[in-house]
Amino acid sequence: FCNAAFVTFNTVSTAVKATDTPITNEDTWRVEKTTRPTAILWENLCTQPSGETQATLTLLSQAAIASIIIFWSVPFAFGAALANLSTLGDKYPFLSGAEDIPAGAAAIIEGLGPTLWRILLTAMVEPMFYYIISWRLMTKESELEHA
Repeated sequence: FCNAAFVTFNTVSTAVKATDTPITNEDTWRVEKTTRPTAILWENLCTQPSGETQATLTLLSQAAIASIIIFWSVPFAFGAALANLSTLGDKYPFLSGAEDIPAGAAAIIEGLGPTLWRILLTAMVEPMFYYIISWRLMTKESELEHA
């Protein structure tokens, strides 16, 4: 048995009337505007994981998010190192070819490199968090978008 129902209305006014109509004395019903039917993850709608499973999923997702936050500083620091190619070539022999880059190209890499690197890393954060949160068996994609 699944404790969910989806009701559609032909007009907005009937939907508003239904929303304002008390259904029971208890506060067990939740009426909200839904998303398009294709955005509902139907296979997860009635999935009720056990408390132990839910706790494990919560712990794993929180650990993954904490790890990303803590270890995200390493690639960000690498981006800052791009701002000084000559120092990289001096300290790391395998990067000694960085000193041979023409001055104009080096200026572009040193000026735009760190910024572009950080933009790339920042763009990767949202899809990673979206995937991690989806482990928690949300029922609608829109719930993930608002999380």
